[in-house]
Amino acid sequence: MPEGIEIEVTDEIKSRPYVEMTVEMIRIFGGSVEVSDDFKHFKVSRGLDAPETYQIPADCSSASYPLAWGVIKGEDVQIENRAEKTLQGDEKFVDMLKIFKAHNSSTHQLDFSSMPDVSMTGMIVAACTPGVWRFTGLESLRVKECDRIAAMAEGLEKLGVNVEVEGDEVIIEGKREWGIGNREKIIIDARDDHRIAMCFGILRDALDLDFEITDLHCVAKSWPSFWEDLADWSGKLRPVSAVIVKKQDEYLIVRKPRDEHAWQFPQGGVDIGESLLQAAERELKEECGEDLQVKFLGKNYKNIYKYLFPENFIRHDENITGAKVHFFEAEYVSGDVEVDGEEIVEAKWVKAEELENYFEEDYLGLFQSSSMTA
Repeated sequence: MPEGIEIEVTDEIKSRPYVEMTVEMIRIFGGSVEVSDDFKHFKVSRGLDAPETYQIPADCSSASYPLAWGVIKGEDVQIENRAEKTLQGDEKFVDMLKIFKAHNSSTHQLDFSSMPDVSMTGMIVAACTPGVWRFTGLESLRVKECDRIAAMAEGLEKLGVNVEVEGDEVIIEGKREWGIGNREKIIIDARDDHRIAMCFGILRDALDLDFEITDLHCVAKSWPSFWEDLADWSGKLRPVSAVIVKKQDEYLIVRKPRDEHAWQFPQGGVDIGESLLQAAERELKEECGEDLQVKFLGKNYKNIYKYLFPENFIRHDENITGAKVHFFEAEYVSGDVEVDGEEIVEAKWVKAEELENYFEEDYLGLFQSSSMTA
């Protein structure tokens, strides 16, 4: 703005860490911000000067979910691109997890005032950890996407957790046993809030509980592939190898003999003891015949596509809920595709710009990021 801007806050700032992050980001990008001691007056001067490179660290809010999953499951979890120090208040969630792991039967008070968005993640860990856990600093949860205090208390109580709400504080008594199998179907209302849905998704998956969560789509706000990734962590996605075969400026796509089955690149499941590349080579021959000859471009796959099976999908293993497709690239050498009606019922060579007529957007996106499209 030509003359900058001054902001005077007349009430308390509910999510101060995000304002602090904004102030620091302006300064990192060469701007000038004056902040009063009481954090109520801000004077922003005109002008920015972007650094040549700015490395964006991992999102600490999102990182809380796999970290909590690991603590509840007793599994090791590694977060990629995690900086030692970021501008995010949620980075301190790791310190909270250390308190949970060193639990005892006493009462613990946990202050989440600097990281309210991960307090719900802390609540699901507390529900699984013996002891009494008092959560404070939750005032802003009342005015988020929903009343998150009420949503968490209601959901945990449905699962048999002892929860008390005192004003804006939450007290949780951790459980050792999770026997909910004999009850009527439990439905957890996510209230169209991505963080509520993800928290209860972590709890359901880590403890292998049977209950329904509403508004599953709401995770798209911050983590569109959350449900696929969650299934992947637990080994519930079958490994699949697919082959992108290019002939001049066209690509091979096939359709399998299944009702309402979409077009895809040739692909199939990986057998026990088989490498991903071996599966790609075998599946291509099984689906398209021995006559088709290709040259694989390298031994490593290029991209991964995860998806969950629809409810009416016929599964060979009830524990497998979807697939994790690894894409390999190959060049056409010679031969024709065999359409036998058993492995595939149709095959086509189509140009790259025509693939959008056959593939869903996410599937097509993986192809577009492939080196073969250059």
